[in-house]
Amino acid sequence: MIAATKQKWRTVTKLLRDISYEGELHFDDGIHTQIITPDNVLSLNLEVEPSYFEEFTPSFDTLSVDFTDFDKSFNRFRKKEQVRLSVDDKGYVWHSSDRKKFSMREIDINSRTVNLKDFSLSAEFTVSQESLLEALEDAEYVVGEDGAVEFTISSDGVVAEAGEKTSGGFKGDVTQTVTTENSFVIKFGVEILLKILEALSDVETLTVRCGKNQPMVIEHSDDDMSIKAIIAPMVR
Repeated sequence: MIAATKQKWRTVTKLLRDISYEGELHFDDGIHTQIITPDNVLSLNLEVEPSYFEEFTPSFDTLSVDFTDFDKSFNRFRKKEQVRLSVDDKGYVWHSSDRKKFSMREIDINSRTVNLKDFSLSAEFTVSQESLLEALEDAEYVVGEDGAVEFTISSDGVVAEAGEKTSGGFKGDVTQTVTTENSFVIKFGVEILLKILEALSDVETLTVRCGKNQPMVIEHSDDDMSIKAIIAPMVR
């Protein structure tokens, strides 16, 4: 059995639901999962410590779930109500403290993983979720969610830029504090970065690592939870 308030469960399930429609959850020393989007552009790694929950004594090792279904039952629970997760021979079950129960079936999925050790990431900076999201929303205003945003990384800071210089565009500072070995420019899709930043709306500070022609890694961790998003760059 695993138990937490509706608010705590919703923090986890909303993040998963906003990134992908399905995934495999592993239950051992906490909950952990790696979700890779069908287009292979984004990998999300999530680890939740046992201390996050009011009770963590699972009798199951893995669950393969539709994250929309996994999340939607919480609409029927009260905000501060304790909600428990268990498994029976048909699937998984959400229980409330007032004996309300919702049963859901597992689904069949193809599990995949990506290894961060293959990447050479030479730059690192810390930025507020709010300021990075604002830069992406400014870029979206100019090029739309299907457009691209470029980040110029140097010892002077990180600058985001989108659109054509000759016909109007956006350019703005993201941060002025960077640890980097060299200067380079990287390009990413606006839509996928916005998806990550909006899913991380409850997070204040992010650590970002990147390298020339390499993915961008966006991370956040605290005592109970760690989140790592790996985003593939756009080909110039």
